[in-house]
Amino acid sequence: MLPEGTDINDVDLDEELRPGDVLYFSGTWQEDISHTAIYLGEDYIIHATGEEGQTTISYMSEYWRDHFTGAKRFDDLTIQYDNEAIFEAYQLLGTDYKQGGTSPDDGFDTGGFVQYVYNEAYHYELPRFGREQWQEGTEVSMEAAEPGDLLFFQGSSIIPALYIGNNQMIVTTVSNGVTVIDLTTSEYWPPRLLGARTYDTDRRDLEVVQIARSYIDHSFDDTSATFMQQLFNEASGIELPDNIDDLQQTGESIHVEELNEGDLLFF
Repeated sequence: MLPEGTDINDVDLDEELRPGDVLYFSGTWQEDISHTAIYLGEDYIIHATGEEGQTTISYMSEYWRDHFTGAKRFDDLTIQYDNEAIFEAYQLLGTDYKQGGTSPDDGFDTGGFVQYVYNEAYHYELPRFGREQWQEGTEVSMEAAEPGDLLFFQGSSIIPALYIGNNQMIVTTVSNGVTVIDLTTSEYWPPRLLGARTYDTDRRDLEVVQIARSYIDHSFDDTSATFMQQLFNEASGIELPDNIDDLQQTGESIHVEELNEGDLLFF
């Protein structure tokens, strides 16, 4: 970590920092600490600007290096790349807004963005539009909302956003496309908050079941382990071993009373 007051003009930041570290800057608009940002890696930071708290990704240029004051690391503030939905959403930052858009190539509208993220991350089929997504989810309080849950806001229609923790979210806006919003600094979004919803994303396992059913009455000229390997690869890209002994060592052992659809049985 970089101690307070370090001159970082000649420092390789990736050797001293990791994604999720909080950087502090002084003298940007007042003498003392006046700005904070989260380090993304490769000399890029993400920080909130403007009255809506819209977040910008910036290069650590000479300006920011000259105003750098120090850095801190908080384990619970580290960007949660291990969360599948957040990881997928971060890859889409900067994608243009497009009414009716549902893909990175064409652009996204608000509902299309979260629908795409959930499908890529969890193989979970959210409804197409925010009002339907709002109705399907299970209500949770903002205090209980976890990274990967959805927040909903009242606009001309119901607007969904992906909660990423630390009072921040990723949402699609007309002016900025897919962008990060800091609810702590935003004056626009908090008054429009309708609530938060969580979803049973473990339902992604059902896709394995659906594919397995499609093989009923069809021959499969290989071993049962290879069949399981093919099913999970088709459903979610998971690479299971093709050897029964190795397959049995994969995953977590559970009691028969804990079985869910998509779990594997061994005989």
